[in-house]
Parts: sequence; C-alpha cells; structure tokens
Amino acid sequence: MPEDKKMRDTKFKNSYELRQKPCFKDGSCQTCHCETGKGLPQGDLNIYPPLVDSDWTTGDKERTIKIVLHGMHGKIVRNGKTYGPPTTSPMIPYAGLYSDAEVAAALNFVLNTWGSKADEITVADVKPVRAATKVRKLFWKPEDLSKGEITA
Repeated sequence: MPEDKKMRDTKFKNSYELRQKPCFKDGSCQTCHCETGKGLPQGDLNIYPPLVDSDWTTGDKERTIKIVLHGMHGKIVRNGKTYGPPTTSPMIPYAGLYSDAEVAAALNFVLNTWGSKADEITVADVKPVRAATKVRKLFWKPEDLSKGEITA
C-alpha cells in the first residue's frame, strides 16, 4: 500500500483501487510478474522479469504506458539477469482490453507498491500515448523503447 499521504488524495486512491481488474484478473500482471512483483525467475531461464525496483517501470512514464498498451518482446537485463527469447513469451498488449483509466490504475499500483514510489499516472498521461501509437500492430522491442522512441 502506498504511503498514507497519497492515499488521502481521493483521485489517487480511486485509481489505485481500480487496479483489481487489470492487475489480478487471470492473464494479467499477476500471472507473469507474480503477486509480489518479483517476476518468475526459474533457475537460469529467468522467465518473467521483476517489476520491483525496475527502471523499466519507474523510469519514463511514456515508455511504461507504451509497454502496457502494446506489449514488448526482446531481451532486457534486470538485476544482472537476462530476460527474453527464447525462454520468455512476449508481454502481451492490453490496449484492446483495458480503458485508459484501467491502464493508469494498473500502473499506479505497480509504481507505488512493493516499496516503489513514483509519480501518479493519469488518464491524461495515457490518452495521448494511446492516440499516438494506435496504429501500432507489433510488440515494442526493448531497444526501440530505450532510445526514447515516441511514435508508433
């Protein structure tokens, strides 16, 4: 649970609580990244990366939104472990499954749980990213997102 100060903000609290559908529904965040946000390392396979203490989640808001909307597939290194093909499936896209409010809620949960603290992501943050990338049909590649690419 985030710090009390954030939870006193009714808008933030409502967004945080809206997370139930995108974070805990079967096939969503919890399935791969686990209830703890620590992902699913499996010996040397490192199946799904952690969300805890991840610059991929707490870094650039726009990049984080893009990953949720359009998914991602490729190799990334987290805490000295490599995640990606051939041992992992892609992060699936949620643009067609969740509203802007649900995307923001899921990200607020991820960004403010397990000891993480980040600025709030709002519908106003999600909406322009969704609009700018609406024609995108492919998963993002980590190297595209690490270059700060902002178009579809």
